[in-house]
Amino acid sequence: MKKRISMILCMILVLQALIVPANAVDDMPGLNYKIVLNVFDESGKAAVKFDQGDTVLVEVILKSMGTNAAPLYAVQGKLNFDHYSMSYSSCTLASDFQMSIQTDTVTFAFLDRTGAGKNVDNSYLIGTFKFAAENEGTIDLTIDDFQLTNSDATTRNVDSSAIQTVIIGSGVRPTNKSALLSDINAAEADLASAVVSDENLQLVYPAFRVTLDVAKTFRSDIDSARLVYNNLNASNEIIDDAIYVLSQAHEQFNTQKIYGKKETTSSNKTKVKVTASAGEHGSINPSSLNQTVNRGTSVTIISIPDNGYMVEYVYVNGEKFDGSEIFSIPSLTHDTVVKVTFCWKNLFTDVVKGSCYYDAVEYAIKGGLFNGTSKTSFEPESKMTRAMLVNVLYRIAGEPAVTVENSFIDVPDNEWYSDAIYWSNLNNIVGGYGDGIFGTNDSITRQDMAVILYRYAKNLGYDVSADVENKLLSYHDSFKVSEYANSAMEWAVNNELIQGTSKDILSPQGTATRAQVATILMRFVEKTVIN
Repeated sequence: MKKRISMILCMILVLQALIVPANAVDDMPGLNYKIVLNVFDESGKAAVKFDQGDTVLVEVILKSMGTNAAPLYAVQGKLNFDHYSMSYSSCTLASDFQMSIQTDTVTFAFLDRTGAGKNVDNSYLIGTFKFAAENEGTIDLTIDDFQLTNSDATTRNVDSSAIQTVIIGSGVRPTNKSALLSDINAAEADLASAVVSDENLQLVYPAFRVTLDVAKTFRSDIDSARLVYNNLNASNEIIDDAIYVLSQAHEQFNTQKIYGKKETTSSNKTKVKVTASAGEHGSINPSSLNQTVNRGTSVTIISIPDNGYMVEYVYVNGEKFDGSEIFSIPSLTHDTVVKVTFCWKNLFTDVVKGSCYYDAVEYAIKGGLFNGTSKTSFEPESKMTRAMLVNVLYRIAGEPAVTVENSFIDVPDNEWYSDAIYWSNLNNIVGGYGDGIFGTNDSITRQDMAVILYRYAKNLGYDVSADVENKLLSYHDSFKVSEYANSAMEWAVNNELIQGTSKDILSPQGTATRAQVATILMRFVEKTVIN
């Protein structure tokens, strides 16, 4: 972990060096600081014991141990908590600080981009973090990976060993819950340290890779264990079963690791080579592709994402780090292989990575099937209208020219959906209600979605024959499927285009959301159109 933070800060300081004036003066040597953690209740009174449902406020303060405090140039640290006993709510950070939230960690960081630094007092409040007391337990709040740098990139001395203990309820948590969480965290860390690739990459021991299928299987096992951990009503028997299943999955994962070759370091070798390559949707700056540097010095890799993409991860001899377009490795001891991967640059604030529909939204946006409702909003839970769906299918079909007279009184000419509606009506995919009404803004039900896709597939000549096994009958509410939609729903369910809203419930007459439609269309295009 220290190595990871060191790399991140090194990258930050490379950026900073580009803007610090040539005559910048280093800060005075020997600056000493410490981190102070304060805990309060909602009224602002210092407290360590809380009842379930109470608000817990945590202050993180940077305090100078001398008489003066020098400006801040780069700061990064993590506040660790226990999400089973405390859930994160919000925070108020000092200006120019940024943060991100992981399962049990809040990461905060500051980078000066002016070259002048951020002037602070001897006691500087970095932020106040708000939590909700959830379940009984005892939590040690700690600061990890805290680093503070001078303007010349050297680090200052910071004592970040502060601990604040918070007790919720009786302070006692079920023993097996703690064991399950420990196993989940260990599994998460092991998976995060793996290079996931089906390619035979050049890795250096102890780095290792696993195939994509192995990673997906282990991820599914970890997610299943976390569902049990987050279930407040899970019995001890269920928790014990989850511990056993995860331990077996972890053991299986360990047997499938493919380790890199062992490399010995020669003390006589004064130069090391750095070779960089890029995955799909980006490239490496030519100056960073092949570099030879002195042993013990740093090297910087500059990546160039394609339009609409961003750097996701940087693998250094197989070890995975959070990516950045400018990524620095602080001290090289042997020949190094770097692989940069890229991912979709998600601008939607309401589409969170890890959500069940994230990949489908990415697929729809990248494929030009959907647009957001604005530059920063997708509105995944909003309804899908008839006009929206018809327009998406029209795009999939290649937007063929339409020369037909408009027969709908509620479809004006030259709207974004006009040609799509004319086309769908002409090809008997989506018709109107009669009396010249199409119903452009009416919501689409899940069974109507199946009917429209069924007609669309038939119109294009795709196989829509029913399987021998009717999987539709496995849902308890299959009787709610309307007669006109029965064949279409049977086809859609058998081909796994439409799945249940829960294990046994299909909700055929429920409204289809934009996220659901994106997911169904992704399956439809991949399983029906492409095949």
